[in-house]
Amino acid sequence: MSTRIRWKSNRRRESRLAGGLVVAGRRRAFTLIELLVVVSIIALLVSILLPSLQKAREQAKVVVCSAQMRGLTQGLGNYTTDSNDWIPGMNTTGVRMRALPATPSLEALRKPDVPVQPHDWATPLLAQDFKGKMPNNRAERMRLVQERFRCPAQIGIHSEPFYTSKPADFADFENLKPWTGLSMLMPTHFQYWGSMYNGQKVGSVDVLISPQTWEAPSQKYVSMVSRVGNASEKVFVADGTRFLPESFALDHDVSAKPTHYGSFTSSGAWWAGSTTYGVRQGTQNWDGATVPVGSDARGANLSLSYRHRGGRSNRGTDCRSNRGAINAAFFDGHTQTLTDRASRNIRFWYPKGSIVNTASEGMTSVPMRSVVP
Repeated sequence: MSTRIRWKSNRRRESRLAGGLVVAGRRRAFTLIELLVVVSIIALLVSILLPSLQKAREQAKVVVCSAQMRGLTQGLGNYTTDSNDWIPGMNTTGVRMRALPATPSLEALRKPDVPVQPHDWATPLLAQDFKGKMPNNRAERMRLVQERFRCPAQIGIHSEPFYTSKPADFADFENLKPWTGLSMLMPTHFQYWGSMYNGQKVGSVDVLISPQTWEAPSQKYVSMVSRVGNASEKVFVADGTRFLPESFALDHDVSAKPTHYGSFTSSGAWWAGSTTYGVRQGTQNWDGATVPVGSDARGANLSLSYRHRGGRSNRGTDCRSNRGAINAAFFDGHTQTLTDRASRNIRFWYPKGSIVNTASEGMTSVPMRSVVP
């Protein structure tokens, strides 16, 4: 009898020592208040950690994109060394494409040593790695360039093949859907030559010169690295999504012989009317002047081109509300992440000696007829 009494006494003592959590051999359930406290603590920790994780993820994309661009600058260096300093593009590697008839045949387009378009600077660089084994199919060459030089921040963006003149191999592009378009573009002004070369030929085709109606046409430039000016201040390639018309249906040009830009080049970020970097008409530039000519997409393109740093909701449709950034690779080989303000430097996007033709359309105010350093 005494042994049984001591055993019961010990059970009561253990229950008291456990703070009442064990009663008659069972655990007491959490109260609603205790559960809400735990949930609140977890929610607080998530709210603290999630922005940091998001920033880390975005920074990783910036790093990967910069590494891609450094690879491109190395490819450009190798190419220009082997090509007497010439930059690939419409007046050099693109001449063979430009020499084709206005509507090239399917056979003419399905040749591995022909660029995707006259403006195509990327395929000649990529061909160095493939040692003459690029795909015959032009659409497959474009897809190869797109995949090899893709910015990770652009993944998931849907883009439709578009044409100004339907190419003979358009079905090849349709068969390779879905597309995202190209991630990185060359400023087109580094492909057009200066007005002093008007009427001259490269091979059997006329030299394409910088249109004198453009915002800052060149005069004496030819597409050689040694002629761009200070190579550390001239952008070779930058983040950018070129086409976003007013319908907001994103597309990329797959024409064999497109007009001024094609899918591989773009106007620069100094010009407010750029469909890649331009802003909404009527907003202010960085010096407070009203923008008379805006982008066709009314500034919605900023969220696609300035794709790094911050969410798309922070990029607005004008320069001052744009909190995004672009990566840019320069002709000297270095890469840089540029905020909206930093990207608007006029000397980045035009060859040395270009003359400002429409000063009012700039994203920074410069004197009319001033010469780009």
